Amino acid sequence: MGGTKRRPYGATAKTRQMVLAALGVVTVATAEQVRRLMCPGTASAQTVRNGCLDLGRDGLVESLGSASHANAAGNLVTEQLWNLSGPGLEAAAAVLDRPMREMGDTARGAARSGAKHALNVAQLTKADAQLELAEALRSWREKFPQVGVEECVGMESPAPALLHGSAGAGLLVVGRRHRHHLLSRRIGHVVHAVVHHAPCPVAVVPYE
Repeated sequence: MGGTKRRPYGATAKTRQMVLAALGVVTVATAEQVRRLMCPGTASAQTVRNGCLDLGRDGLVESLGSASHANAAGNLVTEQLWNLSGPGLEAAAAVLDRPMREMGDTARGAARSGAKHALNVAQLTKADAQLELAEALRSWREKFPQVGVEECVGMESPAPALLHGSAGAGLLVVGRRHRHHLLSRRIGHVVHAVVHHAPCPVAVVPYE
């Protein structure tokens, strides 16, 4: 899609309104998270990304840094985190047809002020992680259909999550990256914690 001097990234009005509505609800998100929330049937987040960039040029959204996640191929992808500015908050209120008093004083303030429409970003992050987990398991489920798998996403640090999740288990299996150097015999803090504190036997499986 071609851009113009006003919209160099070529975002349509519909796309810009979609981004404003999403950020007015989830407060902080990447373009990929907005895509999954607002248009999950599309394959690429580039249209949403262009909308964020054009809105950024208009001063309606701003970048809060970046977040990383693994894509379907297992590669680490870094995305910008977007948040509404003050004028963007007003624009989002208009798109959502909400009075400003329900939006909070800033986009992130919407959740803090108890705005009824505000979705905690942790909920979106958990939903995002559940989608990634399902995608990571898909090929293994197809290869071993006789093996039952129960998915669980814990919004806590890895070691406590594994310790809590292994309560009542017969065996806890964890991975350990194998490195070809002198320090390769050392284990990470997560493996160290579960080996010493898990309530069941632990199998440590090295991988490249």
